[in-house]
Amino acid sequence: MGNTYSSAGRCHTIDSTGTLWANTFGSTPSSSIGPKWVTRIIYVPGAVSHDIVFQDTVGSTTLLALKAGPSDTSPITVDFSAENGGKGRRWHSCKVSTIDGGTAYLFTA
Repeated sequence: MGNTYSSAGRCHTIDSTGTLWANTFGSTPSSSIGPKWVTRIIYVPGAVSHDIVFQDTVGSTTLLALKAGPSDTSPITVDFSAENGGKGRRWHSCKVSTIDGGTAYLFTA
């Protein structure tokens, strides 16, 4: 399928590795230009022990890593919406460096 973005829901649907947005200073904000406020991430693993890793595009610093349990494929939800006065957590840039399987949904403010 490939990663997609819905502007109506401000949601990245992720099923493969790649850059979601880069920090391009001075550029007009868009779905591919950051920084962005991340409000929620939902990861639906495809099988047990699957994982997904989000990294900063510049230094490859890990922003967040999620892993399914050894016998559980329940969706994993991380909610940042209560942080920074309801804006969420600010990520300057974001790429998916690893996704073993399944689908993730990353929501931005």
